[in-house]
Amino acid sequence: MADEAVSVARKIESVIEALRVEGQLSKDLIIAEAESMRNYDKEIALRELAHKAAGMAVTLIGHQAKGDASDKLYEMIVAQKTLKAHWQRLAYLQAQMNAYQSIFRYLTHT
Repeated sequence: MADEAVSVARKIESVIEALRVEGQLSKDLIIAEAESMRNYDKEIALRELAHKAAGMAVTLIGHQAKGDASDKLYEMIVAQKTLKAHWQRLAYLQAQMNAYQSIFRYLTHT
């Protein structure tokens, strides 16, 4: 019984370390998402201005600008999905921690 409790305690320590690492990633991923959104919006605005200055028909400017900025849109989507996956990983680790803590309590209090 004591060996099992020690084994579960080690697993809890590994989950704590994983949570610490993921926690440090949070800020970087949030900044990456914000920067990608900013870059996309900026690229759209610049493209729209350039097309307007070139005399393009007003009804086509928005569509053309979005097409021109598709690489920035791709970067923004990747950043958003990466951050979403990060939040899911944190939720998974927290659930795993709760399970190990319950098992540990059972092993040490029975």
